[in-house]
Amino acid sequence: MKKVIFVTTILILLSVLFAFAITVIAAAIISEPSFETVSNWTYSETDADWSGAQSGVWKTQGSYSYLFSSSNVNLGNGTYCQILQSVDFTSIDTISFDARLYVNSGTKCQARCVVGAATVWSQILPLTETDYLHQEVDVSGYTGSQDLIFQVITTGTHPTATCLSYFDNIKIWGSYSNPARTTVSNDFTTYGDIVYMYGENFDTTGTYKVAYYDGGTLHDGAGGTKLQTDTYTDDTDGILDQCLCRPADYGASSYGTWHAVVYKTTGTMPASYDLVSKADSAYVVTDSFTVQQAAIPEFPTVIASIVVAGICFGIFYWFRKRKREAVKA
Repeated sequence: MKKVIFVTTILILLSVLFAFAITVIAAAIISEPSFETVSNWTYSETDADWSGAQSGVWKTQGSYSYLFSSSNVNLGNGTYCQILQSVDFTSIDTISFDARLYVNSGTKCQARCVVGAATVWSQILPLTETDYLHQEVDVSGYTGSQDLIFQVITTGTHPTATCLSYFDNIKIWGSYSNPARTTVSNDFTTYGDIVYMYGENFDTTGTYKVAYYDGGTLHDGAGGTKLQTDTYTDDTDGILDQCLCRPADYGASSYGTWHAVVYKTTGTMPASYDLVSKADSAYVVTDSFTVQQAAIPEFPTVIASIVVAGICFGIFYWFRKRKREAVKA
């Protein structure tokens, strides 16, 4: 009896530790990614004619975006306004965000996303208000604590400038080599490798579909075939951390550049990757990774299992038949 109680106690403790580990894994990497609050962001400017604040005029998630603006002022070369947050990029693969940009004249205003000192995304402000949705940036090459910066900067003297630059809906989505989703991997080389996906800042009441598209005929991912679709209901933390696939379950010809695409369940996921469109209202985000030929067997695992099961049944049936014949004799 004591032994049973001891084992039960150990199992309960392990369950608690496991639950704690999951909680740690699920902690958000980027704070306030949809700018509903901005206490963890730091605003700065180099010219008092710039301003930055939350705005409810345009947004793609929640009630607010963040707006940088100037109004009919003369902006000198190299002046900027920005917000930043210190982020640990070690476990981030891809970030996605939305923007709406406008300037009344000229081409000397530029919106940027910066990691540390590196500009990872930039766009010259257009002369008509234009939405730039699902801007996906590979940041897997950055590690450690870096400043994540959203910025508007002049690249020359800009007279009588009226600029509007909104940012919203920052998401993380990427592929990992370990169940804890802490080791970013964009290259799967070994048979049996599992691709673990992880995402942040999804709607807390949303239901999502994740589809995996293979490398296609040319193995460059352009015409990849949809191999697997899973449905996930997000919980209250806005994190998707149960998504995974095993490339070895599919045919040898499927190696190459794969894509993991997230859609809202209101949409229909295309059969081929070249039909996936960011203009689709159900589209959310995409991440790409490489599956090497060595990671996929000549025959898919499922087919191999069927073949093995068939052989075992054949052997069993043969022995059973011989036994019956021996009894009759």
